[in-house]
Amino acid sequence: MIPRQKIIALVAVFRPDHKLLLLQRCADQTQTGLWTFPGGHVEPNEQPLQAAVRELKEETGIKGKRWRHLGKAFEKVGETLHLHFFLFVCTTVLNEPPTPESLHGWCERGLLANRDMPQVNKRFIIMLNEVEIKNYLKG
Repeated sequence: MIPRQKIIALVAVFRPDHKLLLLQRCADQTQTGLWTFPGGHVEPNEQPLQAAVRELKEETGIKGKRWRHLGKAFEKVGETLHLHFFLFVCTTVLNEPPTPESLHGWCERGLLANRDMPQVNKRFIIMLNEVEIKNYLKG
């Protein structure tokens, strides 16, 4: 049996103070209570970046700026499902408060590892602490 393939776009949103937006997964979602980046499934005929922009707006009301693809990760869920994650980064302004569907918080990059997150998000923490991101945040 060929496993189903799902593509998921995630967004690391940075404020000008370099804190990242995290959302807490709701009771009706898998991995309830864990903190994650905004994002969701890529729809048919949609590119991952388009999905990231759409999901960020739907989940938080934020319109990101300075979009950039940061990296990919893969997760195998049993023998029947393969998840392909794309992480994008963008910036927002302080006067654009999020209106998320769930509990949210802003977190410093250096403290991300202290949050309970899905395993795949933990792989992205390493990418978010590299020199490349420091240069990106300098603008």
